[in-house]
Amino acid sequence: MKIFGFCFIYSEFSKEREKAKQRGDFQKLREIQIIDESFRNYMAWIRKAGKYKKSDHLNFLTKFFFY
Repeated sequence: MKIFGFCFIYSEFSKEREKAKQRGDFQKLREIQIIDESFRNYMAWIRKAGKYKKSDHLNFLTKFFFY
């Protein structure tokens, strides 16, 4: 009877350990995905900003504030 109880408890702990490992793996993967997405958005923002000339920006500001 004691052996059966020990095996049952060990089995339950093994299942919980596996669930915890999977949650940890998922959290790591999700963190990497968030960092990757943030980096891609940042690079897109940099590329978009590079399309505008400084004079275009100054013309916009001049029109916006002085007209």
